Amino acid sequence: MIENSHLNLAFKFGKTPAHVVENLVYSTIMGSMAYNCHHKLGEATEKKSDFDVYGIMMLPREEQFPQLFAHINGYDAPKEFEVYQKHHIISPENNTEYDLNIYPFPKYLKLCADNNPNMLDSLFTDERLVLHESPISVILRENRKVFLSKLSKVKLMGYAHGQFRQLSNKIKSGSEKRQDDILNYGYDLKKAYHVIRLALQAQQILVEHDLNITRNAEILKDIRAGNWSFKQLMDYFNELKKKIKKNYHTSTLRNEPDQRAIKPLLFKCFEEHYGSLTKMELNLPSNFDLLKQDLNLLLNKYK
Repeated sequence: MIENSHLNLAFKFGKTPAHVVENLVYSTIMGSMAYNCHHKLGEATEKKSDFDVYGIMMLPREEQFPQLFAHINGYDAPKEFEVYQKHHIISPENNTEYDLNIYPFPKYLKLCADNNPNMLDSLFTDERLVLHESPISVILRENRKVFLSKLSKVKLMGYAHGQFRQLSNKIKSGSEKRQDDILNYGYDLKKAYHVIRLALQAQQILVEHDLNITRNAEILKDIRAGNWSFKQLMDYFNELKKKIKKNYHTSTLRNEPDQRAIKPLLFKCFEEHYGSLTKMELNLPSNFDLLKQDLNLLLNKYK
């Protein structure tokens, strides 16, 4: 049962499918709120920051373990683990806008293992920003450090350089507010604070083998407020890159995520949700199921 009012409003006005709501095992606020550098009502803007919500859902048993339902890899077409996304959901009840990004559990864990910056951040949000938890999310958050490695630096700095190149080229923004920032300050303030955020997070992971995503909130707020010149930003970023290069070579952090810990973690979460995997039996389709499949194929042929 989901008790959080923000989640309920986002699901209600986003008309979220029942299978997403019923199988949700984790949800947290992301975006500028997660980094504690968001606009609050009355500060710097007349508009509150939107609620950017990330979550994890478990799949129905037949999708997660298709081989138990007579699905044969190499013969039947594999089913993709699709992310449920719906953005710009407006709730008239509290005048708030929500963005939903709900990831299937195996895809989410794979992205964390690949050190995707957004996925890592969503595991390291402050507890007060967690909208929905379960035994599975508790397991994941308690073991989240197994995903951290030197690969984090590669991924985070890759994103940072991409954002910085766009700043340097003064690429036009699709957002009216951000386009105004480019005209008034010479660069996109939101992209700029993300450049520095990503670099500081990369450094923190290398040095501390941990991640506190609100640590640098004051610096990020200062950049977002337009208090840094482009030269200041560029000099600071270049200095950070030098330090991170040195940190990378001296860090005792493992080179890659701890796969020997991640795989057992995955199965522990599976068993928490589905029950003992050793007791699962093969479910062969009945004649009625096969007849339905044939009818569906026939109907699709003549659509």
